[in-house]
Amino acid sequence: MGGAFCGDPEGWGPLSPTGRSDFTPCFLDATIDFVSLAIIVLGSFQIFWLSRKKAYPSENGEDNWWYIGGKNLGYWSKLILVGVTIVATSLLASLQIGYSPSWPHEISFWTPVLSCIGLGVAFSIHHLEYYRSRVANGVLLFYWLFFIITHGIRLRSSVVLRDDHGHLPRLVALAVIETAGIAVFLLELMAPQSKSDYGEIGDEEVENECPIETANVFSRLTFGWMTPIMKEGYSKFLTEDDLWSLRKSDSTLTTSDDFNQAWETQLQKENPSIWIALFTAFGGPYFKGALFKVVHDILAFVQPQLLRLIISFVASYNFGNDPQPLVRGIAIATAMFATSLIQTVALHQYFQHAFETGMRIKSSLTAAIYKKSMRLSNEGRAAKSTGEIVNLQAVDTQRLQDITQYGQQLWSAPFQIVLCMLSLYQLLGPSMFAGIAAMLVMIPINGIIARLMKKLQKTQMKNKDSRTRLMTEILANMKSIKLYGWGTPFKAKLDHVRNDQELYTLKKIGVAQAFSSFTWSSTPFLVSCSTFAVFVFTQDKPLTTEIVFPALTLFNLLTFPLSVLPMVITAVVEAGVAVGRITSFLTAEELQVDAVVREAPAVNIGDEALRVTNGTFTWNRAEIGKNALNNINFTANKGELNCVLGKVGAGKSSLLQALLGDLWKVNGQVVLKGSTAYVAQQAWVMNASVRENIVFGHRFDPEFYQKTVRACALLEDFDALPDGDETQVGEKGISLSGGQKARLTLARAVYARADIYLLDDPLSAVDQHVGRHLIDNVLGQNGLLAGKTRILATNSIPVLREANYIHLLTKGEIIESGDYDSVMAMKGGIYNIIRHMKDSRDQEFSEKGKVKWSVYGEYAKASNLFAVAVYMLFLLGAQAASVGGNVWLKQWAESNSEKRENAHVGKYIGIYFAFGIGAAALVVLQTMILWVFCAVEAARKMHDKMAVAIFRSPMQFFETTPAGRILNRFSSDIYRIDEVLCRCFNMLFQNSAKSIATIVIISVATPPFIALAIPLGCLYLYIQRYYLRTSRELKRLDSVSRSPIYAHFQESLGGISTIRAYQQQSRFINENEWRVDANLRAYFPSINANRWLAVRLEFIGSIIILGAAGLAITAVASGSNLPAGMVGLTLSYALQITQSLNWIVRQTVEVETNIVSVERVLEYAALPSEAAEIIPNQRPSTSWPAHGAVSFQNYSARYRPGLDLILKDISLDIKPREKIGIVGRTGAGKSSLTLALFRIIEPASGNISIDSVNTSAIGLNDLRQRLAIIPQDASLFEGTVRDNLDPSNVHDDTELWTVLELSNLKEKVSSMDGKLDARVHEGGSNLSVGERALVETDNMLQRTIRDRFRDRTILTIAHRLGELLPFDRIIVLQAGRVAEFDTPAALLENKESQFYSLVKEAGMLEGAGATSS
Repeated sequence: MGGAFCGDPEGWGPLSPTGRSDFTPCFLDATIDFVSLAIIVLGSFQIFWLSRKKAYPSENGEDNWWYIGGKNLGYWSKLILVGVTIVATSLLASLQIGYSPSWPHEISFWTPVLSCIGLGVAFSIHHLEYYRSRVANGVLLFYWLFFIITHGIRLRSSVVLRDDHGHLPRLVALAVIETAGIAVFLLELMAPQSKSDYGEIGDEEVENECPIETANVFSRLTFGWMTPIMKEGYSKFLTEDDLWSLRKSDSTLTTSDDFNQAWETQLQKENPSIWIALFTAFGGPYFKGALFKVVHDILAFVQPQLLRLIISFVASYNFGNDPQPLVRGIAIATAMFATSLIQTVALHQYFQHAFETGMRIKSSLTAAIYKKSMRLSNEGRAAKSTGEIVNLQAVDTQRLQDITQYGQQLWSAPFQIVLCMLSLYQLLGPSMFAGIAAMLVMIPINGIIARLMKKLQKTQMKNKDSRTRLMTEILANMKSIKLYGWGTPFKAKLDHVRNDQELYTLKKIGVAQAFSSFTWSSTPFLVSCSTFAVFVFTQDKPLTTEIVFPALTLFNLLTFPLSVLPMVITAVVEAGVAVGRITSFLTAEELQVDAVVREAPAVNIGDEALRVTNGTFTWNRAEIGKNALNNINFTANKGELNCVLGKVGAGKSSLLQALLGDLWKVNGQVVLKGSTAYVAQQAWVMNASVRENIVFGHRFDPEFYQKTVRACALLEDFDALPDGDETQVGEKGISLSGGQKARLTLARAVYARADIYLLDDPLSAVDQHVGRHLIDNVLGQNGLLAGKTRILATNSIPVLREANYIHLLTKGEIIESGDYDSVMAMKGGIYNIIRHMKDSRDQEFSEKGKVKWSVYGEYAKASNLFAVAVYMLFLLGAQAASVGGNVWLKQWAESNSEKRENAHVGKYIGIYFAFGIGAAALVVLQTMILWVFCAVEAARKMHDKMAVAIFRSPMQFFETTPAGRILNRFSSDIYRIDEVLCRCFNMLFQNSAKSIATIVIISVATPPFIALAIPLGCLYLYIQRYYLRTSRELKRLDSVSRSPIYAHFQESLGGISTIRAYQQQSRFINENEWRVDANLRAYFPSINANRWLAVRLEFIGSIIILGAAGLAITAVASGSNLPAGMVGLTLSYALQITQSLNWIVRQTVEVETNIVSVERVLEYAALPSEAAEIIPNQRPSTSWPAHGAVSFQNYSARYRPGLDLILKDISLDIKPREKIGIVGRTGAGKSSLTLALFRIIEPASGNISIDSVNTSAIGLNDLRQRLAIIPQDASLFEGTVRDNLDPSNVHDDTELWTVLELSNLKEKVSSMDGKLDARVHEGGSNLSVGERALVETDNMLQRTIRDRFRDRTILTIAHRLGELLPFDRIIVLQAGRVAEFDTPAALLENKESQFYSLVKEAGMLEGAGATSS
């Protein structure tokens, strides 16, 4: 009789007791009821959610046959079909009344009733979703899928029971229900939804929308929405235009706002935590991912139970037992397959949520770091170099992004271990506590190693910062390094940091990693060995295959959480260090909020526009008593020009920056009325067009723009530039001369139309006649800024005559003020300075500013091929030992099963122990060889090759390549080569070896599996190739779009004062966010391409499990004597293959991604090189050049191939010890002439000889170290004063002190802590610009040139024409040619000469004539 409420004689089942391969009717009805209850419960929530959404009227299809009454045919079809299904289901209930008199007490009546209620809920959802959802409803899709499956089985059962003979109406009703269900499912899955505006009011239509927004639940679970771009990437090379727009939730604006809100809350606490802020902002999706991880982990432990059942099934066919029904074996195999599929789906949904969270964390922190840098005070800025701040963006945020991938293993791994232990207790009883004891012994050992790893990681991050900082300085000052011939000492300095510090620590990390691998890899074996040993010694029952292989599978499952934990702990350690560094930066000192009070602009000429009252300011408030400015009382009115004078280091620049709020205000008050514009002493130019640099984010006004560029003397420059004002000026304005950059930044200020102008000596970098033009048209009483408040720090005499007031700064205090006439009449400090400036000669030189297999081969060669071969040998040995141990266990278990006892325990345990320890020892050796002999060696060679190539590259490379791009190679790419690539290769090879072992074992056990393995292998490789084409392009787009982020950040750090002064922080922050978003557009499909691939490849893994189980069942059912032990061994390995295939996929992707770094490094290692530094058989004598005769013979040169000649047919003969002045308008070739002497540019034709030695025939070091230059831009390096004066370390202290005395810096250096060994901060930030220039001049102070170097040949480019008059001869250049070459007197006598015109334009004709005569 059937059970209660069943009413069928077969009962609840689930399998029919009559011998037919079918489920019982009551079990099928119960299954259908479960599906109906699910839609009733979940559908109710859907109805509530959809009814709260606003419905929008359709705008489509009024005149289209597809639409009826404003709704499309798909909508009507679904509702009609659901209605038909309800009618047919009601018919089933009524038929049951006729078939059975006890129908109220039978499930067969209530099942159709419950189905009708469920169908009614589905009907409501179908109606509501039409105008309220863009995507097919997920609950409905799953409902109809299970509806079809359950009713399909019910229909088949009805056919088997021959309902067509006695219950034909029921059979027909079931057929109608199944048909309608299939039709509704297909319509819901494929029919288009309404084209209404589904978004919120005000949402803009997104161009090239991301398909995940409209993907249904099946597409999301299988990543089918990625297929279109995968196909596109397979057929063509992807470009940025092929990438989708970001979802709003992924945009940097959104993620940045979310993080900022959470971080502001944390800042209210005493110890703010970035961890908590990140969890608050992005924890939601991460928690959803955790739910998927729970499902995956639980199902992983269902498989060993199913394995135990299938071994029991096979064993029933051995040893003369009663065989179990074949259908039971098929059901178990099917369950193993389904469990594997669900695991795959759950795992990759978890990964998707983890990667998306990581992406949002990185973009939000990148934005936060950028915003913070805009607010950083000088104390905060001094504590962090540009390299360190860029590292926060490039490396530290990446480590926090990486931790999201593995972070959940911190709870998941212990969770898996607990599940494993519970399963083992069920299987082995108290014996498993021996395994727990073995684990507990290993925990403190692993803790010690983890602490050591943390300490080493902290050290390594400091080493990376040092190298990045040094590399940043080298790149920023490469021209100076080449001009002075300092390449060798700086390369040695870089090698010291790289080899003696960074790689030395990396070796230590490798050794620690090897011992960590041993402890973790040996733990599962020790657990199994101790458990089995205790079992056989304490239990009476034999250790059989039904116990061994489920236990072995559980021990294999234990391997993953235990092996991944060290990697997770390492990642957490790295992330913890990164969080500490980012926290330190985000909590660093910010600009003083009340440093400057801003008020409404002054309206009338003469109204007060700026006021400083009793102001005392310091660069670092921690240094008490060391104030930059003291007791400043200063007022400026609208329409006035106030000039600030002072010697080098007196505080002129400090005063302007105090007015901007960049200095810490100790006391007093600063009031600015209106907006500000600022021109820094060192011109800051963006890597953009000339026009974009001038307009600088303001609205473009063509009329005022023309006035501005005319007033700033830029029109002639526009004519000379290849694309006029649309010309891209390059990083740091590399393609512009110093004078052009100065005038461009002045034009930016003028165009801003600000109320107050703070100008830091913009006239110092321009020629004197141009300076006169700027005074007349911009700064003076009739200039464009005549009605504005102007504060000008300067030592230029002509502009002082235009000033309303002149202020003298001495040692940070204003000691004298007045107009020009009054201060000259007083004959005080200002008078003395002006007189001194007239008498002195301020002279200086001007300065113009798929990865191929061969890449893998190069990496292998760099890693030491012999060491690689030994590594592979140990890898295979470790895998063989592991397999050998399991085969030995099989033999032992089979022996015990046959003898019904645990015989020869000592022999079996001893040999098993030897296999396990041998495998663990080989893992240690393999890891140590990989790190110490392969990874570190490759890292050293790769970095060295690239560094040598960079130092030897010609200047044209640095002029055309942004420093951020080069720095990206030395930071991000080198980090991947150092630490990421070897780990990826190790994981790839280990899992590949494990997968091959699995295929071999299954094939040996069931040879027919080979027939399945070959096509599956081909499909595996095909899918991977199909994927790699797209993935490779997406990774390259990701890499290419990442460099501009760092380049823009570095550029912004260099111009922070300017950006703040113009109050343009918001625009630059938005630009940073746009660049990050551009990178995310490539990164998002890139990570999801990995998921697309993994789901498909793991499906192959599930088929392998099904194949192995199915073939084993078929074999035993057909009468073969396949031992249960062999089936257990094959399936225990097959269950691992899905995980192994997943890791192979991930590590293949990671290897492919990170090997791009090797390709990029090799690309730079093969850069074209300058000429040889030394030519052994062409070395000049040690006394060369003894006389200094310089001869140009028909010399022509260009900056780069393909460009016009910049110097044309120059022929000059300069006599020994002659003093030559070089003049010419902007772009005439003045700087190019000096660069030609040093062979920074090489001749296109002709040559230069010095003392009859052809400079092109000797080595560059021999040339450059025998000449000397004073560049226009001061270049200082972080280190000591000694390092900056004498990088090659060839001069003694006496010589260095003599140099400093001549440079007027002896007093300054003597007062510094350490004197010659005093620290100079990055870029010389603890010295003024004037002091930097004096340090850099080495032994050539301008004031002593005439006295000390009478016996030297001197070529000078001077911006002040009057200072050239005492020179022997003057070269006048025009358009790259020598226009005039004669004595100053001769040139001035000729009123048609260009020199005469230049002197006249500068307003110096009268004085020049007197001087020359």
